[in-house]
Amino acid sequence: MAKYRRVFKDGYSYFLTVVTENREPILIDNIDLLRKSFALSIKKYHHKLDAVVIMPEHFHMIIIFYPKSQDNLQYFLIPFAL
Repeated sequence: MAKYRRVFKDGYSYFLTVVTENREPILIDNIDLLRKSFALSIKKYHHKLDAVVIMPEHFHMIIIFYPKSQDNLQYFLIPFAL
């Protein structure tokens, strides 16, 4: 797998794709739980979801972190960037 350079800065937009394990089509059936998870994430990590597209086995989102959220940014995005 390629090692890409990534810039993590407050106020920037990040495009993320998250896929369920083994591409199990569970997201639409659990949409209320997913919505609650997004709301909890916004409170905990201080960010804005600019756009979200949800499919049965994955979702795409554009996320923007607010200023002074650099610590939260590292904890939120680094696991996804590996």
